Amino acid sequence: MKSTLRFLLLLALTLFAMRAPAAPNAARKKIVLVAGPRSHGPGEHEFNAGVLLLKKCLEGIAGVEVVDFHDGWPKDEHAFDGAATIILYSDGGGGHPMLKADALAQVDALMKKGVGLGCMHYAVEPTKEKGEKELIDWIGGAFEVNWSVNPTWTAEFTAKSLPEHPVTRGVKPFAMKDEWYFHMRFREGMSGVTPILSAVAPESTMSRKDGGHEGNPAVRESVAKGEMQHMMWVTERGDGGRGFGFTGGHYHKNWGDENFRRVVLNAILWSAKIEVPANGVESKVTAEDLEQNLDPKGPKKTSSDTPVKSDAKPVFTSGVVHAEPVTIKADLKGAKELYLVVTDAGDGFVADWADWMEPTLVKADGSKIKLTELKPKASKVGHGKLGIDKNSEGHEMKIKGASVPFGFGAHAPSMIAFDLPEGVVAFEGKGGVDDAGVKQDKGATVIFQIHTSNPGPAFLAGSQQKSNPS
Repeated sequence: MKSTLRFLLLLALTLFAMRAPAAPNAARKKIVLVAGPRSHGPGEHEFNAGVLLLKKCLEGIAGVEVVDFHDGWPKDEHAFDGAATIILYSDGGGGHPMLKADALAQVDALMKKGVGLGCMHYAVEPTKEKGEKELIDWIGGAFEVNWSVNPTWTAEFTAKSLPEHPVTRGVKPFAMKDEWYFHMRFREGMSGVTPILSAVAPESTMSRKDGGHEGNPAVRESVAKGEMQHMMWVTERGDGGRGFGFTGGHYHKNWGDENFRRVVLNAILWSAKIEVPANGVESKVTAEDLEQNLDPKGPKKTSSDTPVKSDAKPVFTSGVVHAEPVTIKADLKGAKELYLVVTDAGDGFVADWADWMEPTLVKADGSKIKLTELKPKASKVGHGKLGIDKNSEGHEMKIKGASVPFGFGAHAPSMIAFDLPEGVVAFEGKGGVDDAGVKQDKGATVIFQIHTSNPGPAFLAGSQQKSNPS
């Protein structure tokens, strides 16, 4: 009898255990990694590959759930449910994913719940008009146009400059060449902000002329004084959340450096309120790992005379344009439509800030119409937004230091479409790479084309931003 009762009791306990729910996922800390759309040339701004590499490095950590989203702000309305932190690795400026639709309000609601936030590389730059105030509040600092700068240089992070902080655990002094942004706009008096990676910027970082991203009197004075510049920082917010900014990450190969990688992995855990291991996050990345998940951006061009191949038949196509602008003339007799197309010349999105200079329509009677006086019926640009008498970041158009009287700024790959007025027989103007593009990356190259019918999506593969100006 006793043995029977004992058997039945054990059976009941076993059945209960089998039916009991598993430990809820909520017990794990959810890290959400968001990669922006592809941009720049091969090996640069590899947001998708970078996010997947970081995910691989984090997945072995107990109590951590890592989810990833690619090619822009998540469309899934439940993407951030239960998130402990959100990490954004993307382009910024007018193309910042967090400035799309209601994303900023969505993040604001999450921040008020104490969710962490990390922004990496270009993602630290919103626009001054939208997002800067919020980002300074949420992560402690942001890139501000005409205040901060984005030179490529080798920053040396010494033992003396590395503070004692959970984010620096296991991080040894290192030097790395990257497009390190600095002279950021921080909270007043660096209130609540702790610098993590700091270095003295050499005079070579000030070799460019003043410009939105290139230089200004304040940063020149700071560099001349030998002041420490902060390339990574952390903050703890009043709402209980944590944030960090990291300005490196332009070159994908840099993730192969153990210290470069570790300080970011530590920061991700820290922002999620996960205890950082005493020696920091241990991870291994091989040369093969760095070749995985790269965006299909195509090879670099080796000849400046080779146009992009296409099945469409433009009425005008330039060679590859870099430093010298090109004269554009096209016969439009009998045409009803006009499509201004700029391709990336096959080498990816390498700061391809294209300017249509003084675009003009010529009528049969010899009279002329400034094309900027007509409203485009449609447009699409690869980054930022269509600029009318402005470049694609909304600033003055300049080619080789000279102001452009009127025109369109359209970062490649781009297309601007018009219905033509009666009597138009020709197009004339020039095309060039805006000084802002040339100064950002000496590899900036584009090809200008004019079509009289829609060339189709092949010319705009990878375009990221639609723009219909009012």
